[in-house]
Amino acid sequence: MKKILLGLLIVIAIVMIFLCYKAGILPPALTGAGFLIIAFLMGSKQKNARERRSRKE
Repeated sequence: MKKILLGLLIVIAIVMIFLCYKAGILPPALTGAGFLIIAFLMGSKQKNARERRSRKE
């Protein structure tokens, strides 16, 4: 489920950056960049959780 949400967040970020390019306005690009940062943080948190679980076993 988290992977699906992560993928959806990345797709929305790309769409927002594309809207910025087409419309020539800055706010969608900032939102898209924020979404990419959130997606990166979610992905790294998920990876760290998997590593911690594998160490315990």
